[in-house]
Amino acid sequence: MITKFANDVFHIDLFVSVCKTFDECKKDVLSKMKGGDFELHPDTSAFYVVDGSSNFAIGLIEKVGVLGNLCHESSHITQAIFDRIGMTHSTETDEAYSYLLQWVFDSGLKALGKSGYSFYGI
Repeated sequence: MITKFANDVFHIDLFVSVCKTFDECKKDVLSKMKGGDFELHPDTSAFYVVDGSSNFAIGLIEKVGVLGNLCHESSHITQAIFDRIGMTHSTETDEAYSYLLQWVFDSGLKALGKSGYSFYGI
């Protein structure tokens, strides 16, 4: 299942796919991206993809450790968004980076919730 989240501040779309298998997630993500492909080991439990436009994606395979994987991939996506907009992560931009990271992570939590995961307070 793939869910789209639009960020009107940074003018990007984030897609989060939560699936039972790597191949299912890869197919979901590539259906929303505007070009590009990626090579990952099929035993990968999570991944992220950035295309040449304003689309970013996280793929999460339903396994133990999914929250840690979401946290890890959220960091990659946040840095990729900063790279895309030409912003450097520094002490001066740390607050903006942290708010964006929180938005990416929260979006992933919402996608996990739609897939049947339950988290206290969400």
